Amino acid sequence: MSDLKIIDNIENVPIEIIEQGKEAIKVWFSENEKIPVNEAKVLFVGEGASGKTSLIKQLQNLPFDKNEPETKGININDFEVDSNHSKITLHLWDFGGQEYLHSTHQFFLSRRSLYVLVLDGRVDEKKYYWLRMIESFGGTSPVIVIMNKIDQKPAFRLNETELRQKFPNIFAFYRISCATREGIDKFIEGLSQVANQIEMVHTPWIKKWFNIREKLIQVTTNFISYTQFLEICNNETVKDEQAQITLVEYLDNLGILLHFSEFDLQDTHILNPHWVTNAVYRIISYDKIELQNGEMPLKWLRDILSKRNDNDFDYPDDKQRFIIHLMKKFELCFAIDSENVLIPDLLSVNEPEIKFDFVRSLKFIYHYEDFLSKSIIPRLMVKMKNDIEKKWRTGMLLRNNEYKTLVLIKSDEEKNDLKIYIEGEQKRDYYAILRNYLNEISESYKNDWNELVPCNCKTCQNNENPTLFVYTELKSRLRFRTTIDCKNEPYYPVEIKELIDDLLNHRPKDWNEQLLNDILWCAKDIQAKHLSLNNDENRYNDLFVSLLEAKSYIVKQEARQGTSETGKDVGRLDLKISHNNQELALFEALKLTSFGKTGQEYAMNHALKLLINYNPNGTKHCFVVLYVEMKNFDDVWQNYKFEKNIEQLALLCKIPKRQMLDLTEEYIKNCINIRLGLTEHFFEGQMIKLYHVFMNMNF
Repeated sequence: MSDLKIIDNIENVPIEIIEQGKEAIKVWFSENEKIPVNEAKVLFVGEGASGKTSLIKQLQNLPFDKNEPETKGININDFEVDSNHSKITLHLWDFGGQEYLHSTHQFFLSRRSLYVLVLDGRVDEKKYYWLRMIESFGGTSPVIVIMNKIDQKPAFRLNETELRQKFPNIFAFYRISCATREGIDKFIEGLSQVANQIEMVHTPWIKKWFNIREKLIQVTTNFISYTQFLEICNNETVKDEQAQITLVEYLDNLGILLHFSEFDLQDTHILNPHWVTNAVYRIISYDKIELQNGEMPLKWLRDILSKRNDNDFDYPDDKQRFIIHLMKKFELCFAIDSENVLIPDLLSVNEPEIKFDFVRSLKFIYHYEDFLSKSIIPRLMVKMKNDIEKKWRTGMLLRNNEYKTLVLIKSDEEKNDLKIYIEGEQKRDYYAILRNYLNEISESYKNDWNELVPCNCKTCQNNENPTLFVYTELKSRLRFRTTIDCKNEPYYPVEIKELIDDLLNHRPKDWNEQLLNDILWCAKDIQAKHLSLNNDENRYNDLFVSLLEAKSYIVKQEARQGTSETGKDVGRLDLKISHNNQELALFEALKLTSFGKTGQEYAMNHALKLLINYNPNGTKHCFVVLYVEMKNFDDVWQNYKFEKNIEQLALLCKIPKRQMLDLTEEYIKNCINIRLGLTEHFFEGQMIKLYHVFMNMNF
């Protein structure tokens, strides 16, 4: 096919095929039969008892049951609509609204779908929570908002203009009653209209893709491996890797299978959604975890997920770890260390009695505009785990002897506030560490937030309810005014710079940047002494530890195990490096004596293990130090950072830029025997920086 003809027909090609380039487009056009999918997934979400099941029954002309039982897990039904003289099959997913199931909904929320948010006018309905969740996982998918039970609440209305401004994907609002069928016909008309706008409906598929889809539907197991999926594709002569990846994404969007691209999840395609929701339910229902205040040793999984009867789901050992990785991805649990996880929903609900000097303490508030995510507290718990004295579902008490501080952190879900009280000798310094973590966590959500700063005037200094100023507004006002009036009588003027300086002057040093420079300093020192160290890898490692400790870092030796590339030495050194209770980086050092195929695999496999196996807490900075004992050091470095040699890292830990950035000129001056590279990886929802320190030990 000519390039001109391709351009003329490009609008009929799926965007995923276009993104793969001209050759993929030509392969696409070489297939003769292409048929629009004419199907889409419709996800009904909302609080328990809001009427999702009753609404779906009305679509199917089934009788209304005022005592409709709550959906347990997920129900899936099909509904056909007419749109532009064609039939479109909608797969209706009805999610149980019980709160413990909300988190598992995220597993199945997909793009190229339609969302129906069912509200019933209750005070604590959390419409922003649901709309933000749809926005996060559904992308540009259209949304229909239902105002249900208008027979009971005729005055139930929403500020539609405001919601459309915040969430432009909202297609329509409908006021209905499942009890009287008022508004149901209008909703069905709207459903037909919006169905025609769902991206998936008009996506053309080749006949082979439909064949693969039918074969997957016929599979009776709860899941299949990626290898099994490839076998089905190959049997239908769909052998192009990019075509297989595109098809997996489409099947996920339709709800035929559940697929995740992350390294720890990519080998399992879930065919039965109940298999995974049942596993999560059994874990969060396990009494012993609640008695442990939400902490679970992973060795308990075998008992929790054991098969108890012939009708029970089967969870092999490798799939038990898969379930935990899935729960981590969606923040249903958090790694405490490599063998234990924290399950926030099983923390104690009751706040313990705590004696605290609220009057003399520093007070700060993080205010979130639409909703306060439940995962903020547990994510902060993992960051501050060494200082936790008491913890419960909505807060924690921290004690740090080095800073001589006591910190109380509490969430207020009604006001969408996270409240922080700090007392002690170095309370502002300790808040700087907390603030660093909280800003990092808060910035990861699609939810506007403000940091509120307490007034420091005479009235507010010993007041439980000081005036609170928005930090960003203070910075803006400082361009034109030097003071701002307190809102408490007698309205003292307060120096804005003093308020801001309370935060700015106590920002923590950028210890990640400092650590990078200190590791390079250590590398230079070790390199200068390499002959006196007899070119001994273990002596290099010992000196690295000593030099870092001399710089006031806390260096925990995780392992010195395995064998080196040659098989003669003890081999790899794994370190966890911290400073002032702040975990900074993971560190691995190894010797490199060749860089053929074996040497390349050896180096890259250790980098992968550092990113994946040894990083349960998602530490965002990692270092791999290579003692290079080869001639032509510069040639080896150029080969090491070449794109093909980081292909494994790119495939298994996504790299936004498929290249290694050479930072040598930026960080290392006048040193011809050290090189510094950086690859950035997206793994388990986090960006991780991996620094590659290349040391010439052969001069």
